[in-house]
Amino acid sequence: MGSIEYRFRRASEKDQGLIRQLIFRARLNPLGIGWKGFDIVEAGDGQVLGIGQIKVHRDGSEELASLYIDPAFRNQGIAAALVGYLKERARTELWLTCRSSLIPFYERLAFLEVTDPVHMPAYFRTVWRIFKLFKPWVGRKDTLAVMHWDGLRGKA
Repeated sequence: MGSIEYRFRRASEKDQGLIRQLIFRARLNPLGIGWKGFDIVEAGDGQVLGIGQIKVHRDGSEELASLYIDPAFRNQGIAAALVGYLKERARTELWLTCRSSLIPFYERLAFLEVTDPVHMPAYFRTVWRIFKLFKPWVGRKDTLAVMHWDGLRGKA
């Protein structure tokens, strides 16, 4: 499979329907998916290859969220490039939640898992506790991971 050329752009209002469609297709968290926080990865012909966003929470924390790459274009470095692009847009640091099976992917991108909720911003501490509360009923092998990228350290 050859490499594909792509570019990043800020989402616009016309992308709202596509963003919603991709979020539901990927079974990602549908909360807070307004188009204004999203960036789009597209091929030279305008084909959308993926999306991602930075959500800003009430506690001021910024979350790398809603990362999705079309399955036909995975394993080509596009997701890593999108994460890098979003990291450049972050103020100082980023947080994320993911399935524990994705920890190695994010570790390669300089994110570290945070296992003690004391070290998490309020939003992530709440999400982590809710997941732990409902985990016995979910029954999945994967657990929820909370990960952090220190932008000050990561940009040095």
